Amino acid sequence: MEIMSSLDFANLYSYFFEDRVGVHSHPNISFYGRYINDCLRLVYAKDKLSTKCLLENLIVFNNYTIE
Repeated sequence: MEIMSSLDFANLYSYFFEDRVGVHSHPNISFYGRYINDCLRLVYAKDKLSTKCLLENLIVFNNYTIE
């Protein structure tokens, strides 16, 4: 019997919150990729602060913070 690693659980945990808010279909986010605790995204916004606010308010993971 194969047991999932903690990395698998981290990915599933993150995907649950991302899917719940529809981050992959947001009109201002053309690419959003994640691997464990690293995120790569392409966001259309007028400045860095607007991008940070959009992501902080859109994606809320319990017990961790996007910086």
